[in-house]
Amino acid sequence: MFGVGLARTLGLPHGGLEWRMAALWIRFSTKYDIYGLRVVKDLTNLKECVLSKERFMKLPRFVSIFSLLSGLALLSGCVTSSGGGGKYTVKAFKPHHPDKVVVKVSIATQNIYVMEGDRVLMAVQGTVGMHGTTHLGTYHIFNKIKEKRSGSYGFTRSGAPADIHKGQSVEVGYPMAYWCEFAPTYGFHCGFVWSEPHTHGCIRMHKEAAARFYQLVKIGTPVIIATSQPEDHQFGQFVRKLDQRNDPDPPTELLMSKRYFSDPAGPLLIEE
Repeated sequence: MFGVGLARTLGLPHGGLEWRMAALWIRFSTKYDIYGLRVVKDLTNLKECVLSKERFMKLPRFVSIFSLLSGLALLSGCVTSSGGGGKYTVKAFKPHHPDKVVVKVSIATQNIYVMEGDRVLMAVQGTVGMHGTTHLGTYHIFNKIKEKRSGSYGFTRSGAPADIHKGQSVEVGYPMAYWCEFAPTYGFHCGFVWSEPHTHGCIRMHKEAAARFYQLVKIGTPVIIATSQPEDHQFGQFVRKLDQRNDPDPPTELLMSKRYFSDPAGPLLIEE
């Protein structure tokens, strides 16, 4: 029954090479979207298994087959699973053509998609500005500082909190690691991620994501900030949601030290 239903849904000859590869891929997948073809383990509901047969069938046959075989590894690596449990990890893929990398930010979902054409290099949740302070528009990365510190907030020499707006002297600024500036005084950087907008306009990311983002973009990389992005529908459900508002602050000693800017362990970008 499954084979006949799949063949009819995709328009593939039952028992043919493409059908067998599609069936094999679906059998071992959980829930992914490859070139518009979404599959689920509930194989009895084939009508909802395929969202866009047209997009799938427009691809060259070799590409269609290859996508089915490689897609599971690709999306399960670059897009984190939903849910908040367990250690937060991020996989990001090295671009084949760095000049074609584009960053897309969705205000509605707070998701950040680093794209190379249709290829997802990294997809993570960040935190955008409150009250519309992360402005919509198209920008370009024009400044990168890995070990950037705030000039307004931080610590006194003794380690006490300091805020220049309160007339206090900031001797060591609060770390804003992996700074990638896209508009004057606004940038992507490492920081606590909330489930709701909570910055003054910057876009914060978990350190695991920020370190990789810093490697993926370069001076001149386009940044498109919009209310929503097409990738929200394609990949948004696979992005792991974060809310670190109740997480304890790192030790003050670490925040004031250069050790705070150390990269996460392991390779930051995966070659494939």
